[in-house]
Amino acid sequence: MKKMSNVHTAYRVTGHGTVKVLLLRALTGGTDAVDRNGVKGWWGPLFKPGAPLAKDSATVWTPNLFDGCYIAVQLQKVELL
Repeated sequence: MKKMSNVHTAYRVTGHGTVKVLLLRALTGGTDAVDRNGVKGWWGPLFKPGAPLAKDSATVWTPNLFDGCYIAVQLQKVELL
């Protein structure tokens, strides 16, 4: 088994509800699942009021994946054991 240490990645947290969701997206999607500040989210309709991931009912984490085209990783040190 190989281990990487000190690896950081970008993520977004949307909402503040009691339902907790880790949303892993397609390789071409960034962390913008929800519409914000002029950026169209790739699953925007699911976050509208009354929808399954509405901001008042769910807390959703959308991390960048290490193999996606929007990768935002800063490797400070990689240790392979």
